[in-house]
Formats: sequence, C-alpha cells, structure tokens
Amino acid sequence: AFYKNKAYVSSYDGYISKIDTASLAIESRIAVGGALEGLAIVNGKLYVTNSNHVLYPNPNNSSVSVVDLSTFTKKLDVNVGLNPTKIAATANGDLFTVVKGNYADVPAQLVKLSSVTDKKISSNEVGLEYLNITGTKGFVIGDFNDPHVKTFDISTGALNGNFVTDQTAITTPYGVTVNALDNDVYVGDANGYAPTGKFFGFGADGKKKFEIVTGALPQCAVFNYNY
Repeated sequence: AFYKNKAYVSSYDGYISKIDTASLAIESRIAVGGALEGLAIVNGKLYVTNSNHVLYPNPNNSSVSVVDLSTFTKKLDVNVGLNPTKIAATANGDLFTVVKGNYADVPAQLVKLSSVTDKKISSNEVGLEYLNITGTKGFVIGDFNDPHVKTFDISTGALNGNFVTDQTAITTPYGVTVNALDNDVYVGDANGYAPTGKFFGFGADGKKKFEIVTGALPQCAVFNYNY
C-alpha cells in the first residue's frame, strides 16, 4: 500500500517494511505480529491483517494490527476473529476485512471496522476469499461453497447478487480490480488452478467486454493512464 511517497509491505515474518518510492530503498522495518496478510491505509494509519496461522488454532493470536504512519509505530491490535486475510477501506474511513475462521466450527465473517475508534463495528457470517473496494463499489469473491463474484453494500456489509449479468462462466474467480476512471471491472479466473488462466473485462453493468488467456493464477490489473 502507498502513502506519501512511501510503499508499505507486509510479510509473513511479522514485519512491515517502509520503502521509499524514489530510491526504492527500505528505510525501516517494524515488528507488528505473526503472519501478516493484506493491508490498507486510511486516516494516516495502516491496518494489516495478522492471521497468525502459524499459531493456529489459538484464535487470540488473530487480529487487525494498527500502525501510526506519522511515527511508524504499532498502536494496537483489534480482535476480529480467527484468521483475517484481506482488508480494504471505504472512502469514508470504514474498513472491511475477510475473516476466514477455521473452515470447520469457527465460521467465516466479513467484519467492519472504524478507523476513527479503531474498533469492530459489525460482522456478517459469510464465507469469502477475496475483497476489493474502489470508491463506492465493493466486490467480493465467495469461498468454495459459493465461488462467484458478488457486489456488497459498503455501508452495511450486506452481500448483493452476482456481479456477472450475462452468461459468462468464470470457473475459479481469483481477483477483482475496478478501473476508477470508467468503472470497468476486471476479473481473474484461475481456471481450476490450471497452468493457464483467463482474464475478463466487464462493463459496470456486469456484461463481458472481452477475455484473454493468461498464465497461471491471474488476479489483479493495474492501469497506465494517458491523459
């Protein structure tokens, strides 16, 4: 994640690295927790999911850790449940995180946090693999029980219907990226984890514009704008 000419990288060794985007030098690293997964930056703070799956099955070791970027120091851990992975921020400063549970007796959740209070606001019991928020649009990919791309309400966290509105079949949805310039939506298809995947481009209406063949496990798009 990027903030004020710095890039912040999470690692499975429990550290966050701060990298200068001009020199590409690692300026400093701080210890935050166990196995760090996704991260998001809002209100001058970095939020990183600490799944700590290396210490499974102790649920007390799973949290969202909060780092103050002005001092680059850890502030606190927010208990969100067992095995949080993906996290994304809304424009108004709320955050949503995918909490996987243990795929057995601890259910998966979509948890909402406040960047003002750094506390959990609410949660919905729903199994998810992937999360993306761009502007006012929220997208998720269901887990193996419901492997579809869905939209969700970023004010409540409630899931809506399937995003794809035509007959396009996505075998193994693996990632979603939204082009904020025109609201087109790009979906990576791992194609059953085969050696080749597919990448789809959709309009905001959920109808396919194109598809291309890729290498294994396509996930996200980046955009090169020419103004």
